Amino acid sequence: METKVAKNTSNCRLLYVNLLGNCAAIESLLQQQIVVGLSGIGIETDNLHDEPELVPETIPMHRVFDRNYVMYRSAIALRLSPYLQQSTCDIANQLVASFPTVIHNSAQQIVLGFTVEVEPTGWINFWLSDRTLATWLQHLTEISPGRGLKETEPNHWHRKNPNRMQPKQLLQSQNDRHNLFPIQYAHARCCSLLRLAHQYGLVQLTDAELKTANWQFVEPNPIPWLNENQGVDPAQIPLRLVHPAERRLLAQLLEVQDGFASLDRLRAGKLASTLSQEFERVYSSCRIWGEVKIQTPKLAQARLGLIAVTQKLLRSLLQDQLCVPAPVEL
Repeated sequence: METKVAKNTSNCRLLYVNLLGNCAAIESLLQQQIVVGLSGIGIETDNLHDEPELVPETIPMHRVFDRNYVMYRSAIALRLSPYLQQSTCDIANQLVASFPTVIHNSAQQIVLGFTVEVEPTGWINFWLSDRTLATWLQHLTEISPGRGLKETEPNHWHRKNPNRMQPKQLLQSQNDRHNLFPIQYAHARCCSLLRLAHQYGLVQLTDAELKTANWQFVEPNPIPWLNENQGVDPAQIPLRLVHPAERRLLAQLLEVQDGFASLDRLRAGKLASTLSQEFERVYSSCRIWGEVKIQTPKLAQARLGLIAVTQKLLRSLLQDQLCVPAPVEL
């Protein structure tokens, strides 16, 4: 994974993007913003000679995740330069200049903020602050993640993919049972930890049994993702989740949510398997109970929030994509 990327703060501007409904895929949000920006500077991508029409899904975007930062990079200017007969930097700077820098926020809107940088090579970098990551994580605890599938339509994926195996056929495969059990176990473990935290009074849930996909945190709300004891500038307050295992799990949450836009069963299984493995590393390495619960309860709550997001994504992958049960206990 690429990690040696430095931000040139003298060549940056801010971008604010609204989260709408169940949409929480940052990659898709940025791709949509680029398409709107191209149209705003008069570049009609459907009229480019020998270049396929650029829709959000085809905008090049690459996520870079390091222990200290998260960034998305786009080479859209490099892709368009030969067709527009302009330098990559000119295209990138025009595009970035078209992004909105002020947004009218309201109680109904959830806004993600990015620091946008144009590199001399024409790459466009979108940096996420810890505050933005906290807003994104909080949003995921409050929605049913994925592609907005209705809970009353568990077979929606199969109706759109009629040639796929049906659930009973899937369960008849010994290999499937073997491969999916660790994922189901991780989901049940997430549920067990959340129920225990509810019983101890560390958190309060709307549905302590986690029987529906729409359960939420009642208390604390919002979850204390940010460490208010560090940093003077409110925009620079860091996440409490700094352990390497927590950061790897956070990276996988981004990977899964971005991947929902284009999933087949094989891809869904791989994402779910990796997510369950990263959760197990957090479970083994990052304490919630004992001294952590007593001395740093907000850290325990932030870790439970990370587990809650993991549970919701595992549930969506198991039930909506793989069409197998997501047990709340084993």
